[in-house]
Amino acid sequence: MKKVIIFDCDGVIIDSLKIFMPGFISACKNAGYNQISSELTFLKLFDGNLYKGMEDSGINKNDIPIILKNLEANLLQSQENVKLFKGIKDMLAQLAKDNKIYIVTSNISSVVQNLLLSRGVKNFEDIIGAEKETSKVKKIKSIMSALPNHTYFYVGDTKGDMVEGRLAGAQTVAVLWGWHDISKLKEATPNFIVKTPQDLIDTIKNY
Repeated sequence: MKKVIIFDCDGVIIDSLKIFMPGFISACKNAGYNQISSELTFLKLFDGNLYKGMEDSGINKNDIPIILKNLEANLLQSQENVKLFKGIKDMLAQLAKDNKIYIVTSNISSVVQNLLLSRGVKNFEDIIGAEKETSKVKKIKSIMSALPNHTYFYVGDTKGDMVEGRLAGAQTVAVLWGWHDISKLKEATPNFIVKTPQDLIDTIKNY
């Protein structure tokens, strides 16, 4: 059966914590919300769906589009400082030879697209960011509907990625080079845990 590999971006493809986190915290503060103010409170939002976590923290749902717009501006100013994780570009090129590659992210589609294209990464079919839909479950299911009769993998670096990937019906793959550590990732019982991009290639190939 053909395979569709759906990637989170931040913490999986790009090493962006030190850029995304302050940009996000600043965007929240500009919208009048100060409760997300540290790495601890920021990363806790990713125990589940980021935007549900924002609402649970007291952020009004109607203000989230404003925060996203502020976040986009902050990230576009800083994206030249963001790097791909080592081995990621070659990994995506190898996987794209025999599989369909999509990116489903809590980031902004245009930010991710500009960053990846500027670094020569062109192996993806589409990028579905938060401005299109905030639920990763719905985004993953939309890909499944468009490409039926495939095996689907969701590759992420947070507990929330694993939770949403599983709810969508994908095989979940947790990477250990991202934002959440192995103990946090194991709380969501991922189907696979990989230490390196090569491990990920082998996992997909041998499934």
